[in-house]
Amino acid sequence: MRVVLFEDRGVKNFYPLLYSRPFMDLFYGTERVFERAKRELGYENEYVFLYRRYLKELFGEKYPIYDGGEAIFLNTRVKEWSKVKDIVRNISPGELYLTREKEWLAFIYSGEVKIDDLLHAFIPVTFSKKIETDVELWHYPWEILHENKEILKREIEKNFPINSERLFIDKNVDVGRNVVLDTSMGPIVIREGVRIMHNSVLLGPLYIGENSLIKPLSYISGSSIGRVCKMGGEVSEVIVQGYSNKQHHGFLGNIYMGEWVNIGSGVDNSNLKNTYSPVRIKLGSEDIDTGLTFLGGVIGDHTKVAIGMRLNTGTVIGFSANLFYDGLPPKFIPSFSWGVNEVFNVEKAIEVAQRMMMRRGVKLEEFHKDLFHKIFELSKWERK
Repeated sequence: MRVVLFEDRGVKNFYPLLYSRPFMDLFYGTERVFERAKRELGYENEYVFLYRRYLKELFGEKYPIYDGGEAIFLNTRVKEWSKVKDIVRNISPGELYLTREKEWLAFIYSGEVKIDDLLHAFIPVTFSKKIETDVELWHYPWEILHENKEILKREIEKNFPINSERLFIDKNVDVGRNVVLDTSMGPIVIREGVRIMHNSVLLGPLYIGENSLIKPLSYISGSSIGRVCKMGGEVSEVIVQGYSNKQHHGFLGNIYMGEWVNIGSGVDNSNLKNTYSPVRIKLGSEDIDTGLTFLGGVIGDHTKVAIGMRLNTGTVIGFSANLFYDGLPPKFIPSFSWGVNEVFNVEKAIEVAQRMMMRRGVKLEEFHKDLFHKIFELSKWERK
């Protein structure tokens, strides 16, 4: 039986990271969500997906959308996929599996389902049996960020042939002179095509994705760096989705960053309040107590941060913002911001994205332009 990995209303808490991708494409640890799910649930299953339709043209080949018929529906926000393997094997029609928080986890259904139905937990079927489990879901991106170091340790030791020095270096890796690879705090994985320039210090647990560049005199620790990134300065406990740059001096700590982001020279962020109290996150008009002592924040895709900026603890910067400001900017920067108080024209934003993507040999297609326009409409609430 096919397995449908579905999004529900919980994905809205992951904006701005999920404006431009399905949850199953979110990267942390050493892989994306679907890669992790497939590895834990088994490669013999046939997988289809149910996510926001406006993302279909960009991700439809990679994540084919469910088109009806009997299937097992499984919530894509699962924390530990090993815990749902037996559920997928043993579930029967009429059963509804619930998470620890009483959210929908898994059920069998045959027929047409719309993503709006799942966003509102409405499926036209009667469940004869509800089964509560100890499975947990992710609710916010900073939860993943907080647990990422332990996830890194677990996945590297389980899925990579690390040597006695707790190190895996892929083929065609260029390591410069006087580079320190310190695995005393956790293992390190360096993937194919990575270049680490001289006098850099890398402290595990750490994953550096394909064809990324670590600039000279860098200090990188406890992080998941996606493919085709440029990193420099001090980078501590961050997750970078991919194709992003932070290659100059400055500190970046406890940040979850999307793709096509550029952090200018001398940018520093705070990841700890002077009062040592829990960090609060502002999402639009919502003020959330994260319960975390260390948290830098979240940066959406295609955002640019100007040189010399200082970012406050728990800052959220939306999709395709161009941030520059004389002073300490607000903790919430809406998508498509120009500076702090103006709106970044969407056509100009597309031009900037096209230039940056060309520098990495990636063509900006018409469906990318449509995506920018769609996200501009979806994010209007942020700019009110």
